[in-house]
Amino acid sequence: MADALTVPFAVAAIVLGAAGVGKLRRPAPAVAALSGVGLPVSAGLVRALAAAEIVLGAWCAALPGRVTAGLLAGAYVALCCWSVVLARARLPCGCFGEGARGIVAGRAADGAMRAWGVAPALSGALASVALAAIAVSPRGAAWIVDRPAANAGVLALAICAAAYATVLVYTQLPAVWGAWSGR
Repeated sequence: MADALTVPFAVAAIVLGAAGVGKLRRPAPAVAALSGVGLPVSAGLVRALAAAEIVLGAWCAALPGRVTAGLLAGAYVALCCWSVVLARARLPCGCFGEGARGIVAGRAADGAMRAWGVAPALSGALASVALAAIAVSPRGAAWIVDRPAANAGVLALAICAAAYATVLVYTQLPAVWGAWSGR
């Protein structure tokens, strides 16, 4: 079971870290989202939270365990709830740090989050992976590196591709769906 959770847990960790990197580089969209629901925050606070996401993502990828899995699950449950709050307020999230004209997680054609949208569902799925990892700790980066070279390379590439695809689902699917469905 630990082997089966390794890839999805690593993907969840990397996606959290990628969101942190985006907000660290461009905190303004996340500041706007937080301010839009009445939480006065500064770019410095958003950057501090982004740095925490990066650290947690790296820690989970390198040394997964019950504590890291619990923290990752908590982060994704919070993100799931946050995306529902934003959907109700009809505000874009800025989760990956891009501005209104760029990539915005869970963005519909009108720029607002949707309660039924991608971000709550995907965050819930990633939280489920992390919750499962509390019971059965997945393997870490050392386990991947210890595989034969060809296997390690393919596994690392697959994890990176899955993380990238997950970020694309968060950021691009809502706009694509809106364009396709005429919304």
